[in-house]
Amino acid sequence: MIVVTGANGTVGSALVEQLRVVGEKVRAVVRSAENGTAAESLGAEIAVADVQDRAAFGAAVEGADALFLNTASLPGFVDARKAAIDIARAAGVARIVRLSALGSSPDSTMSFGRGHAELDDYLQSSGADWTVLAANGFFSNFLGMADSIRQGGIYINAGDGKVSQIDPRDIAAVAAVTLTQPGHGQKSYALTGPEAIGYADVAATLTRLLGRQVNYVPVDDATAYSAMTGMGLPAAQADDIVALGKVYAAGYAAQVTDDVERLTGNTARSFETFAADHLAAFE
Repeated sequence: MIVVTGANGTVGSALVEQLRVVGEKVRAVVRSAENGTAAESLGAEIAVADVQDRAAFGAAVEGADALFLNTASLPGFVDARKAAIDIARAAGVARIVRLSALGSSPDSTMSFGRGHAELDDYLQSSGADWTVLAANGFFSNFLGMADSIRQGGIYINAGDGKVSQIDPRDIAAVAAVTLTQPGHGQKSYALTGPEAIGYADVAATLTRLLGRQVNYVPVDDATAYSAMTGMGLPAAQADDIVALGKVYAAGYAAQVTDDVERLTGNTARSFETFAADHLAAFE
């Protein structure tokens, strides 16, 4: 039995589907029964639980062989994931694969970067047969920009920086391999897309696919911060996103690896493939 947290998210939902296709028993952890509808339709068991709830999450991981650990990097996520690791280990789960963030470090300018580094260390000292999947930015983040893209613009403080962003389906494919095949314990993998692209490249691709103009408009840090807090985003989260834009602008997120292809046998999907598959969201 493989337990998948965040089972209704972009990575988790793809992972549930891929595991079920190859016949693995899956228990999908969601926060509400409604969030488990898609996983249940694939034949997965559904467990409604918060990862910090010792009783509910303990029941969710009972009898499991492996756990895929992924929850949103929102305030409190470090304590939440530490609790999940402790509960899983107490329940006898031997194999834990955790989704981390590429470039995480105790010295990161982003709180979630520091948090992921702390969690990587915590998992590695837990006694589990662990694997860390350190992924770069997700293509699916552009779905969160769909409103502005439909109005013809992408606004971010990333300058001319290029980023090797990745399709969540490729992260899920690597997770499926590391959860079901031997030889991946006590290893970390750096997951990226097939190339580093700039936001102007993203805009050009969307322009071509949509048949109408989409422009990339670089903004300064203060403008980006004001826009996000003005939309109701908490200040700490806006600070992190602005800091991430600065990392992108400086070119620090352009690293490209072949880990996706090496582990799955398939080349990582391009942004054009992702955009074509999700074109309706931008139309």
